[in-house]
Order: sequence, then C-alpha cells, then structure tokens
Amino acid sequence: GGGALGDVVAGADRVHFVQGSATAPPEALRSLGSFDVALSGWGTTSAIPDLRPGEGRQARFLAELCRRAPRLLNVVSSENNFLGPQARFRELRRRRAAAVGEDAARLDAELRLATSEGHFYYEVNGEDYFYSAVSPRVEAARLRAAGFRFVEVRACNVASFRDLLASPRLARLEHAVLKLVDGNQHLRLQLLLTRLAEKAARRRFARVALLFDPDRTLVDQCARYLCSYASR
Repeated sequence: GGGALGDVVAGADRVHFVQGSATAPPEALRSLGSFDVALSGWGTTSAIPDLRPGEGRQARFLAELCRRAPRLLNVVSSENNFLGPQARFRELRRRRAAAVGEDAARLDAELRLATSEGHFYYEVNGEDYFYSAVSPRVEAARLRAAGFRFVEVRACNVASFRDLLASPRLARLEHAVLKLVDGNQHLRLQLLLTRLAEKAARRRFARVALLFDPDRTLVDQCARYLCSYASR
C-alpha cells in the first residue's frame, strides 16, 4: 500500500519520502530497501490500527523499521492527548467485554477498529480519524522488543502545536518547560508554573498544592506527544 513520493538530495544526503496506507501490511516496507535513519513522523505510527483485536500492528511496523534502518525517530501521541476520546473508547471497550447479542453488535459498530488498549477515534470537521495513545514506558518497551538496543523517550511538546505556531511567547515558554520535563525536574517546573500563575493573578500565593507525582516522570505526566530516539 503506497510507495515513494520522491527523493530530496542535499549534498551527499538523500531523503526518501514514502506514503502508504494505514491498513497495509508491515511487510510492505521490505520493498524500500535499507536506510541509515528512519523517521516515523508526527503521529504516523499512532494512526496504524489493529485490523483484528490485539494483533499489535504498530509493534510489527516498528520491528520492520528496525530491520530497514539502524536508527529510528518515532513521534507518537501520548496518553495526555485527546483525553475525552480516550475515555469514551475505554468505556466502550469495557462495556463490550461483557456484552452479548445485539448489544455486542451495537458496541462493535461504535468501536470500529478501536478495539485495542489506547485506541480511539476523534472528530475533525465532521470526519472521524483513528488514533492511539501510548505511555513512555510502553513506547520504550515496544521499541526494545522491535530490536533496538538504545532507546530514549523524550517530550516532543506540552502545549498544542497549533497554539505554539500562533504564539512566539508560548513557544519560548515551551522551550523552557521542555528542558525541565526532560530533565525530570519536578520542583523546578512547579516553581516556574507557580511564578507564572502569580504573575497572571498579580499576587503571591500563600500555599501551593503539589502539582506533579514525584513517583512518575514528568514526560509521563506532561508530554502531549512523545519523541523517541532508538538505535540497534
């Protein structure tokens, strides 16, 4: 499903763009040959569904990319993104597990391909788009299972890309926040956000509740998208 869109050559470097179908088999990548680096861009892996419940097609694509290239950059949606649709489809799967007969058929029609954990649909301009969410822990584990030895999962963004593109001020703040998130600096991030809130409120706060769980990484708690670097 799909094929090369074309090459861009810059000096000795060649970038090969490939477009494919989300329902194509992972083995379709084999016709592309080998590369030095593979990039699965913003949400591409996240948009690959299981055609049968629990078959793990995203993991199979990652394993095939590992065979095609020794290094991978993978940008995926985290569990902090699209919280409403995630909750809705999580509840649909819970109800489907106990349903029979007509109720089961109705829930199957609502779920469509969102049968696996973290899978859901969200609406854009009246159209439903399949998507999925993954935690940093699961992302790292599946990249290692795919054959990569070194894996690093960082925060790609905290604010939405649309807001970041519209506001240079927010983009500067995002840069500072990402440094603290990737550095897992819980208290320093809380201090920064508290100072910003005090500035907006034009007063100092007497007390501030703990914002982040110290037993969980900030990437896990804050990142909207994850940016994974992997090599074998």
